[in-house]
This record gives sequence, C-alpha cells and structure tokens, in this order.
Amino acid sequence: MIELKINKRRELIPAANELTVNQYSRFMRLENQDIINYLSIALNVNYKTAFNLKVKNLDKLLARIGTIEDYSKISPKKYILDYDVKKISTVGQRFVIEESGKNYEDEELLCFVLAVALIGEPDINKIEDLKKKLMSMPYIEVLPTAFFLRKKLMIGGKYGKSLLRILSRWIKTRPLKNKQALIN
Repeated sequence: MIELKINKRRELIPAANELTVNQYSRFMRLENQDIINYLSIALNVNYKTAFNLKVKNLDKLLARIGTIEDYSKISPKKYILDYDVKKISTVGQRFVIEESGKNYEDEELLCFVLAVALIGEPDINKIEDLKKKLMSMPYIEVLPTAFFLRKKLMIGGKYGKSLLRILSRWIKTRPLKNKQALIN
C-alpha cells in the first residue's frame, strides 16, 4: 500500500499490483484509465471528488503506483486461500458453471469458475461465498490461476469445446490498452 497525504489527511491506496479483483475490473472497464479514475477507485470516491484532490509529488505517486500486469501471462498458483487448485473435471462442476455462470461476466466469471474448482462440490452457497472472497483479493494472486483454469476448461474434450462457445460469450477478456497502469 502507498501512503500519501491528500487534503491534509493520510490515506492508503493500493499499488497497481495490489488492486483487488473488484477494483481491477472497475478500472479496466473505464474508457479513460488515468490517475483521476485510479484514485477514484482506490479511494472509493466519485470522479469529481478525485478530480479535486490535492496531491503533492504527483510524478512520484505515478512511479510508486506502477503498472498493471497482464494476468494472462503470469504463472498460475497451486494454492489459493489454503485450497489446492484442481482442474474442473466433473459433470457437476461443469453444470454449475454453465447454469450459474450466466449471471457473471469478465473477471467475476473467472472468479466464479475458480471458486467452483476450489470448492469441488456443487454447493452454490459455498461457491458464492468463496467467489466474494476471491473478488476482494489482489487480482495478481487470483486472475492468473482463474484464467489458466478457463483455458484448460475450454480446450478439454468434445464437451469442453461446446463449453468454449458458451463461456466465450460471457468472458470478454479485455486487452490492456497500455501496459502502464495509468495513461498520462
């Protein structure tokens, strides 16, 4: 976390690689990925409030925030939240993804798929609870593994190929507009 003084108060904001999945998803959906939007999401304030903030040493702040990494190029983890990451291999897991996955898009769907894999049983309440936990974790710890599972799920046998068509409508992976977290 980065400590900075804003309007004579000390605030903590996450560096780019510390953004939660929720924050990352909100930031990546924005057309204009600039420092104002970043501060708005990091501090959980509206755009106008972030626009009017008085921040000293803005150049140093930009350097400390860093860059957002492309999670599809990061190696997946073997353990998340004390769960052993297993591939999706049962008909029940695939059924839960097909039926309940319709309610999600993008990173939220990736977290849902990962939660199904980690829980390993069709208990939708447990899956939802875990998905919420995953959404509040740093994206850099969650999304590489979720993306890896999605890729594995989509290249599976005949059933996996039909699932590819279904999931590809729901998961719209957005390319990074710029490898930097903030566009100056």
